[in-house]
Amino acid sequence: MKHLVSYAKTVSLVVLLFSFRAEAKDLGKHGVTFPIIEQDLLETIQKKLLKMQKSGKIDLLNQKLKEKTIAGVNRPRPVANIGTTQIKRSWYFDPTITVGQDMKDHEGRIFHKAGSTVNPLRVLPMSKKLFFINGDDESQVQWFLRNRTPRDKLILVDGAPLKLMKKLQFRVYFDQKGFLTKKFKIENVPALVRQEGDLLLVEELPL
Repeated sequence: MKHLVSYAKTVSLVVLLFSFRAEAKDLGKHGVTFPIIEQDLLETIQKKLLKMQKSGKIDLLNQKLKEKTIAGVNRPRPVANIGTTQIKRSWYFDPTITVGQDMKDHEGRIFHKAGSTVNPLRVLPMSKKLFFINGDDESQVQWFLRNRTPRDKLILVDGAPLKLMKKLQFRVYFDQKGFLTKKFKIENVPALVRQEGDLLLVEELPL
């Protein structure tokens, strides 16, 4: 909570500084006057901050930002354009990458040359499965609980991760800004991602 409060205060100060900067006017060029102009601007900012502090506006802004930050943590913005699975779909995702430059170990020895291809699954197999669900849909939550193993990961595209984490008593993740669903081209949930050979099998599974 302390980190959230500190974050909110930092953001509020940035907002204030930018708003004051927008009010600064072009006074033209009158010789070497930059130090005086800068000092006047700093004094203006200090006076306005003091005035806002006395009136309680800074505390009010901090409180609103803190509440907004906490709300965003408790319930992140849902991943856009994700529906509920009606028809089973499945496809493969190839995680192979092309190395942009020579990759060297701590002794300078090259273990992957620039331009070569690397499949991370051959180096570090993915033993866990990734479950993607809408955390507000109890039927999807129960589907995950019926099919999970202790190593598997639960990733929400909508819902309240902290609340669900407290209920289920294990870690719950959230696909912030749809990073994973976009990468795997997932359009509907529930969905499942698991390794099959050197590829990842992606499935959208209707309940």
